[in-house]
Amino acid sequence: MVLRKFHDILRTCSLYLAEPFTLLDRHRHRWILVGFSGTYSILFMNLFVPFNVNTWNNSSLLPQYLSLSGYGTLGMLVLIISQFCLRPLFKFECLTVKKFLLWFVLEVTVLALVMQVFYGDMAPGGWEFLRELGLSFRYTGLVITLPYSMVLLWLYIQKQQAQIDIFSARQTTPAQESGRQAVSIIDENEKPVLTVSLSNLLFIKSEDNYVSVFFMKDGEARESIVRTSLKKLEQELPTPSLLRTHRSYMVNMDQLASVNRKNKGYEIWLNGPAPGPIPVSAGYKELFEKAVQSCSPQIASIHPIS
Repeated sequence: MVLRKFHDILRTCSLYLAEPFTLLDRHRHRWILVGFSGTYSILFMNLFVPFNVNTWNNSSLLPQYLSLSGYGTLGMLVLIISQFCLRPLFKFECLTVKKFLLWFVLEVTVLALVMQVFYGDMAPGGWEFLRELGLSFRYTGLVITLPYSMVLLWLYIQKQQAQIDIFSARQTTPAQESGRQAVSIIDENEKPVLTVSLSNLLFIKSEDNYVSVFFMKDGEARESIVRTSLKKLEQELPTPSLLRTHRSYMVNMDQLASVNRKNKGYEIWLNGPAPGPIPVSAGYKELFEKAVQSCSPQIASIHPIS
């Protein structure tokens, strides 16, 4: 019985560690982490002077507050390099909980090494150097863990609040009340800015850091611009009828009117006064063909695509 419970605990932990960790996927969130952690460290070091840190560097060339502020400044630089340079370099852009914890330990290790180089005694070798590095690791971890955790907690609360707002928007939208499925478009701040009935949604087009959402209203094609990315919307809108056809386009397959073969892909037109044509690139061609067969069999019979 005890072994079975222990096995269940291990399995639960293993599943949790394998879950996606998305709180720091956005560059804006990483900048918040860097800025808050650095500011906290600078204030903490100057106000409390922990670990007798003012005796680590006996140089009289700088005032004490500048020397202590250097810890936070160096920490910010290390986090910037870690989050914006090393993560893409080592393909750590899409993290699991396990990978995030590993990355955090590596960040603390690098921070400790940098602090040892700039403020510690590099003369001792062997075990003495490792002992000094271990102390630096412990002190650095104690200082950085709290602001790091506070930022992650704040981001998690923001994410949960956004999910509540989405649920509320879908509950109150007229499209939902009439029994039709609604789609909520979320901006980069995790706020729902547009809710459209799926039957009225035409397509979404990427425009640099924005997307243009095209939908029907009062018999006319309308456009709404939202600051977010098409990749993010593709993850947040797992509706089968919404299909990525191009790196810049996502289409509501229920609105498909006609299909024309074009070079290595297709051109498609949607119902009503929707702007067009919309391209289907070679990279999305196979997925599009399968979607037409399942979502628009009438179109497939009129316009053979395979």
